[in-house]
Amino acid sequence: MGAKISPVRPGKGLQAPSEELPKLQQYYRQHIKPKASQYERLRIKSLKQCRTRVALFVLTLVVTLLLVWHYWYDLMYYSSLGPEASFALALTPVLLMFFWCKKPIKAFQTQVKKDLFPLIFRYFGDDFTFSPNDGLPLRPFRDAGILPKHDIAHSSDFITGSYKQVELGISELVLKSEYRDSKNKKRTSEVFKGLAMTFTVPQNFGCHAVLIRDRGLLGKLSSSYSGLKQMKLEDPVFEKEFDVFADNQINGRVLMNPLFMERLLDLSKKFGRDLRCAFHGRQLLILFPSNKDRFETASIFEGATFEKEFSQIHSEMQQLFAIIDILKLETRTGYQA
Repeated sequence: MGAKISPVRPGKGLQAPSEELPKLQQYYRQHIKPKASQYERLRIKSLKQCRTRVALFVLTLVVTLLLVWHYWYDLMYYSSLGPEASFALALTPVLLMFFWCKKPIKAFQTQVKKDLFPLIFRYFGDDFTFSPNDGLPLRPFRDAGILPKHDIAHSSDFITGSYKQVELGISELVLKSEYRDSKNKKRTSEVFKGLAMTFTVPQNFGCHAVLIRDRGLLGKLSSSYSGLKQMKLEDPVFEKEFDVFADNQINGRVLMNPLFMERLLDLSKKFGRDLRCAFHGRQLLILFPSNKDRFETASIFEGATFEKEFSQIHSEMQQLFAIIDILKLETRTGYQA
């Protein structure tokens, strides 16, 4: 609380494969590093504001608890709210101050995402954009049959761009369902949190195929994918992990080539095992469950060098580009060897 807030500390540097690192470093020095000192000053200012507010928060909390303890009998005697409601009412100012304490840090992180992240994503191409408040349209996922049932949807951190003539769309997605508990109170439960991605190719795949996690015998017998038949795959490891349904078995086998199945298994381990995937029309659609917020700034207690953010985003984008390379999506379906 009383220690001096030090300026930027040396980070671990950029992390990338050796063949990519020089290009990454050059872009960082030219476009990102010149802005780092400005944001480092803003980071320190935000921390100082937060520290002052935390001191006031602690003081308010202590005073509130003392008052509640001292006047607890009067509060219960003259109030008709009951003990739980009375205590909650007394702590309302404390909760408001808690969010007030976080506001400087939240403002700093919001500004970094708004100003710096678009610059980071432009490394992958001039047409790459990043919008923290927008999200992917959900209708393609619904039409392809891989969108979980839900009542509430929130999509953010929308990334668009192209790689080898394939248009990419990526965003973080949270889906929730509503229900009534035993006391008939409305509740919500999270049914999906993770990444939603679309890969749009120049031509139609000529096949509607759906890949989901292996649901066991009951799931196989009760498939709800109208017009799709389950495919028998040659890879026993992949077949153990996934159920695959398609309306065209021949084209489906072309899409499910060994390299793609191997890569999808690797991605399921990296991004989340319970993934869903579909080929539909001109799009490959993927839902990767994950509890991790991937497009966020580093800790406010780390120097604002943005090396960590740049390295992490670069690593995960390369994983997505690998899907295009392996499937050869720019040639529509990967028929070429």
